Amino acid sequence: MKMKDIHINPKNPRYIKDDRYLLLKKNLKEFPKMMKLRPIIIDDSGMILGGNMRYLAMIDLGYKEIPEGWVKKASDLTKEEREKFKILDNVPFGNWDFDILANEWDIDLLKPIIKKYKGRFVIFRNHAKIIAGIGNKFAFAVESSANINTNPRTENNCLTIAKGIYKFYKEYYDSIISFEKKERG
Repeated sequence: MKMKDIHINPKNPRYIKDDRYLLLKKNLKEFPKMMKLRPIIIDDSGMILGGNMRYLAMIDLGYKEIPEGWVKKASDLTKEEREKFKILDNVPFGNWDFDILANEWDIDLLKPIIKKYKGRFVIFRNHAKIIAGIGNKFAFAVESSANINTNPRTENNCLTIAKGIYKFYKEYYDSIISFEKKERG
């Protein structure tokens, strides 16, 4: 399919920029089979319902034409269903199972992503989770702990918006020495 026969949804409220866009381009370049497994979805006019960012990245990568399997036409959707699809395709429904991620996934696959976004990935065996971040407008920490001894299992969460708590957790995590020999140097 010719790239000129596909066009961006002009009302797409999603965007991608900077490091995330470069990472998307890198991933498409290194793993193009992904497009067959997760094609761009278009309507009958060729407007993208899902996959605007991948389309833009492929244009930047120099694609003029892509295999038919990388695009799927959603001809049987009503107007209401097309609008619903555009929203639902971009909503992250799932949550991360950090225990599986930490114990079953190859950390070497995750490290470049964590490093790229200057993030941390720390698992504590007491089922506590802490997420700390800082943006242009505020700093925050989300502290969560699960009580697996209750039925049903309960989870407590606390969101604090304060630079001090962000600094506390950043300094704490920065001071952790890895258990892996190759990480200790």
